[in-house]
Amino acid sequence: MANIEHGKEYVAYYRKSLIELVGSKFSENGQKDTVHEYINQSALTLIAEYTEKERRQSRRPMLQEALSACQKKNATLIMATIDPLFRNAYFLSLVRDSGVPLIVCDAPDVDFTSLRLLARFAEREAAAASLRIKRGIAKAKETVTYREAP
Repeated sequence: MANIEHGKEYVAYYRKSLIELVGSKFSENGQKDTVHEYINQSALTLIAEYTEKERRQSRRPMLQEALSACQKKNATLIMATIDPLFRNAYFLSLVRDSGVPLIVCDAPDVDFTSLRLLARFAEREAAAASLRIKRGIAKAKETVTYREAP
């Protein structure tokens, strides 16, 4: 993770969900407001912004572009919330392995070890939720009776 460095350049990364919660800090505008407020309060320089349109099975090409821009400009990646990172260990590893410094506005003191643990717990819960859903659907199919239309 990064310490705030004045005079250094910053690249913002936002994640737009399939379902936008208008007015939420997780909406695209909410994330932008959070990052811009953080940048302005800390007198930092934002040089680029990348927004990922969330899709299933996405390899997050905009995150990869944002990391590439950071590497080229020796910039720090800034995100509004840790939520997009800790949902999947692959994406967390992508950021960590890039060597790009990271600041997360809602958790500026969090480190990669903490994020990795959160990612593992999130992946475990996602697998458990999927199993619960599959079992529920199977049980519902067992109890449903079908009638022919008259």
